[in-house]
Amino acid sequence: LPKAATDKLMQLQDRISALEGIVYDLRDKLEEKKEEIRDLDNENHQLWSRINEVEDLHESMRQKLERVVDFIDNSDLERIDSKQKQITTSTKVKGERDNIFNV
Repeated sequence: LPKAATDKLMQLQDRISALEGIVYDLRDKLEEKKEEIRDLDNENHQLWSRINEVEDLHESMRQKLERVVDFIDNSDLERIDSKQKQITTSTKVKGERDNIFNV
């Protein structure tokens, strides 16, 4: 082969080797990115599980609060409060001081 053809073949082989090196580097980077994506996917799954748990807890607390509000709304608290006042005032003896020690 003429020297120019041999030189051209050597240049092409060098370029092929360089391109193979680039391909291997890109393949390694692709594998790293795949691992990062898997890790992020797992983290995303865990976060959605936590979000669902918090939403369930929120719904449970909302229902409990509704029951408390319903209980208060349906209770006759003024009647209960007035009965409580009647009981405490009716137990006083005339002349006693109004404190827990009755001094």
